[in-house]
This record gives sequence, C-alpha cells and structure tokens, in this order.
Amino acid sequence: MTGVTDDGVIISGIIDQGLLEAAEVHQAAGMVMAQLGMTAAGAIALLRVEALVTDQPLSHVADEVVARRLRLGPRSDPPPP
Repeated sequence: MTGVTDDGVIISGIIDQGLLEAAEVHQAAGMVMAQLGMTAAGAIALLRVEALVTDQPLSHVADEVVARRLRLGPRSDPPPP
C-alpha cells in the first residue's frame, strides 16, 4: 500500500508491515501470558530475551510462537558460554 500524507510525505507498505509485526508480537505475548500465567510486560520481555539469546528478530520469534512451533518456558539446556 502506498499513500501520501497531508504534508506530502509518501508512505509505503513498510508501515503496514511494521504494524503487522507489532500485532504479531502482541498476539504472541498473549499466548505466552496464557501459557505461563504472566503479565503482558513479562511476556514481551520473555519474547525479547528469546530473540536475543537465539539471535533472531523479535518478529521471527513472535511468528514461531503464534504458529505454535515455539513454546517458551524454562530452558532445560544451559546457555552457551
């Protein structure tokens, strides 16, 4: 989607993509909240930690959670040194 704002700035699908990614992060946070019984802030923090530990974008981690390919919780393996 491409459009022009009132002040003449051209906007594109990048904004739409950003909104979709944010929505997916919030959906994933809701799933983590339900699974682990934590607050929204805690769930988003856990998603961010997972993204940092696995060196993946937050949007990718959220996508994995929403698709049920990743379930967050206590780690059974220790982090690498």
